[in-house]
Amino acid sequence: MCGRMPYIWTFSPDSKPLLEQCLNAAAMLPPDNNNKWLLRFGPKNLDLIKKTDDIDLTEDSPELDITDRPAENQENIQKLVEVLIDPDFDIVSKYHLVYEKCNEKPKLLTKLAENLPSDIIEKLTYHIFDTTNKSNQFLQYFYEYFVPVYIKKSNSRLCTELLLKANKLHTDCFKILLKVILKDIDIQNTIVNDFICTLNVDQQTKLLTDINNIELSGEEFSHNVFNIYTAYKGCNKTENIQNSILSLLKTHSVHCSADKSYGKLLLAYLQQEKIFKTNSNYVEIEKIIETHKSPFKRPCHSVLEEINNSL
Repeated sequence: MCGRMPYIWTFSPDSKPLLEQCLNAAAMLPPDNNNKWLLRFGPKNLDLIKKTDDIDLTEDSPELDITDRPAENQENIQKLVEVLIDPDFDIVSKYHLVYEKCNEKPKLLTKLAENLPSDIIEKLTYHIFDTTNKSNQFLQYFYEYFVPVYIKKSNSRLCTELLLKANKLHTDCFKILLKVILKDIDIQNTIVNDFICTLNVDQQTKLLTDINNIELSGEEFSHNVFNIYTAYKGCNKTENIQNSILSLLKTHSVHCSADKSYGKLLLAYLQQEKIFKTNSNYVEIEKIIETHKSPFKRPCHSVLEEINNSL
């Protein structure tokens, strides 16, 4: 009688009349908070059945990328989105549908992030954070396909809260999210910078270590250098952090030769080197300063002279 569920259950056409009779009978019964069947199968489920009958996203379907059979898949995805944004039903009550279908086809999460309004996204994300019964695989999909897309389209307090929650609750998944965000130059810097400014000293120190483990192109580093500067400015300066920042400065010196934020980072690094003196030879730094063209070139050169004179 019943097959795999796109929402609650999918019923065969032959069983629909009997099903509706049962539900109509339930609707005629007086209210009874002790009647679990009535509470679960009230009349609102008639509309639910009608809305989900034609959504062809069953578990028995073969795995398809969103780009395969685009017209058919886009229609199915749109139907799913319409079910999820229906004001008659709370998004939390449909979490099982999101969880099931997005585990099967993770890129559905991208479509949901693009189409769901912010208030529904907020309810969904907080429910995901509060729900303990979820797989690590689903969390990885959530942080890779959903959160970056939402952050890209929205510059709101929720974006910062998403990053904070991810960093606190799902440390390993946060590294996946961080890599996706840093490598996407269309994501606004202000969102990441607001997140960094809320971190404490130890968290900023760890963040810099994680960033140094991500291979960034020149363009990606240039896009994120002010955020790296913000984290470096507030972190706990150690010899490892100094070496990490020096490695980034050397790798991206040519691409960022005229970048003011790069110049700020270079100056901040040199000011710390006056204290740490982690290097015994600053020839490479001198070459970087000589080719640098931002207004920070002169103060960088002055600090480097002080360091060399103190050796």
